[in-house]
Amino acid sequence: MSHQPLVKILAFPIFRRYWLYHAWEEPGAAAAAAKSIKSWRKGANLEEKLDLLGQQASAKIYEKILAQWRDLQAAKSGSIKHWLYRLAQGVRSKEEPEESFLKGVPAQPDRIEIIYPSGVNPKYVRRRMKTLLRQQRRRLRMRMAMWGLLCIPLIPLLATPVPNLPLYYAGYKLYSARTALKGCNALTSMWSHLDTEQLTKLREQLQALQDSGVVFPEDAWTSKLLRSHPRYLDILENIEGRVQRYYHKREPRQLIPQLVPNDSLNSIVRSQDRMRKPISDEEALAIGKEFDAPSLFEHVARARKRVVGAMFPTDIA
Repeated sequence: MSHQPLVKILAFPIFRRYWLYHAWEEPGAAAAAAKSIKSWRKGANLEEKLDLLGQQASAKIYEKILAQWRDLQAAKSGSIKHWLYRLAQGVRSKEEPEESFLKGVPAQPDRIEIIYPSGVNPKYVRRRMKTLLRQQRRRLRMRMAMWGLLCIPLIPLLATPVPNLPLYYAGYKLYSARTALKGCNALTSMWSHLDTEQLTKLREQLQALQDSGVVFPEDAWTSKLLRSHPRYLDILENIEGRVQRYYHKREPRQLIPQLVPNDSLNSIVRSQDRMRKPISDEEALAIGKEFDAPSLFEHVARARKRVVGAMFPTDIA
């Protein structure tokens, strides 16, 4: 039985063409995944041992950070810890909604459910997310390089007694971009596998028609697909999966998303109304309550500020 997390993604419009994507893991999934990690000594070879060792180290670091964060949350008002908590909240409030979304996607999810308003065409949801992933992949790589280079001259300041807040900030931004990039890569791989599966099935159907006597024009896309034209070859053979098998000697994860249309989300969001006014606080709270989505209200507020310039706007003409 798999202990990898089930990830749920809410996708709905905030205002006009701007959509919000909010991801979270099912409660207890991360803890179950951490408990399922084998000891590095049980690895079959050096590569697997190093992989398990990295997983164990990441789990321990995650537990330590979570404990420290809870300690800051419980700090008394006016204390240094409370001030640091408010400072951290201020940093998080400036984070782009897209980066927050991708940080909520683990590097190796087992299942992904994309929940969207039932009144929206699923092809539109898919196309918007794939466009977002292409854009964010480039940006996150650039941010990682930038913050990584900025950290280097700040490291010697750790030897001084002065709190190295610039390094902490740069380190957090580097970690944030790296975590988001892992989520971006996981979703990109997911859509790549889905494209391969769907195109393979379509090719099989076309081959059956051709075997039954149907003749396709030589220059048509159908004939090119049947001939495995270079335009379709990369998708059919799933280049990413073949590279992973070549370098890591393992089968790639064939993660296929589950697109789930939801009538309740459709009735709350009312996509047609989003063309003239942004989503309201009441609607955001209703969505969070309906799907038990943690931190959704804060995420909606930041996304709304980004698109209309205000955290709590009124109707916009």
